[in-house]
Amino acid sequence: MYVKLRTLLLCLLIVSTYLYVVSDPGEYSADEYSPQDNSELTLSVSDSLPAETPIYSPARYVYPEESSGLNYEDDWCHYSELSDKASIDADIENEDWLLARGHFAGQFNGYEAYPVEQLKELAQGGDLRASYVLVYVKDSTTELKFWAAKNAAIYGGTGLTMSYIATTYAQKYERFLTQGKNADAKSALLESLAWREFAAMRGDFLHLEAGVYTVSLSIGSIDLSSSDMTSITTRARQIYRQLESSRISKGLGEFDKDLPRIIKKKNAWAAASLLAKGWSKWGHQYLNQSECVQKNVKSFLKNEQF
Repeated sequence: MYVKLRTLLLCLLIVSTYLYVVSDPGEYSADEYSPQDNSELTLSVSDSLPAETPIYSPARYVYPEESSGLNYEDDWCHYSELSDKASIDADIENEDWLLARGHFAGQFNGYEAYPVEQLKELAQGGDLRASYVLVYVKDSTTELKFWAAKNAAIYGGTGLTMSYIATTYAQKYERFLTQGKNADAKSALLESLAWREFAAMRGDFLHLEAGVYTVSLSIGSIDLSSSDMTSITTRARQIYRQLESSRISKGLGEFDKDLPRIIKKKNAWAAASLLAKGWSKWGHQYLNQSECVQKNVKSFLKNEQF
């Protein structure tokens, strides 16, 4: 089940650029909105990003013909190796983590009936679903949506709410490109990918895959260099530090660096998919060569249609 859910969430992260952010972001900057009680959210925008490589499409994974019947606590690399009970345990932990990170996939739970002011109050207290509804359901202003997205990130969210910032900059990239403003397009693409990389730093590889898709589509339109990749990582680290600083000032402590076993396995699966495709551009530094990654790469490559 988690494979299908992961595919759905990845699709939502990618298509949200076109389906959810329906208003033209114009010249709005992610740094322009800072409500009085959240002034520490102000972030500065830096400049530049990576390129070339074949168009990315997810690889097909060749699953083992039979389950190995392993327990969830055993040494396993792919979900298909688990026993039925262990699969259920993995599904539960996977869903709990996704919800904790704000990957709601249209699950409003009645929040759409709440007035904007009540949602803002809930969001300020760390309610990620309230932030999600402010961004994607309510007729909120652009500045309020940016605030909700960054506030969700401070409270640990890396789901669609935080993704609003990345998709808005991706929209700006597309608009600048059609206007022939390549320098502005490149800067917007850089900022979009910096937010994706921030999420990847937090262990959410759905953003890594979504960012790779964006980069692969930019090939031939924007030339991106290794120094651009360095700039993106520098900006992502800045975002991480500043949001973590906001967490600490709220008494929330540093970002949690622990990942559930199922998420580590999913990330190894995602890394293997990219490595099997020969991906060596933006985000490649997160594609480790662990035993599970190598095992999954071999499984991907067994498919003759790959």
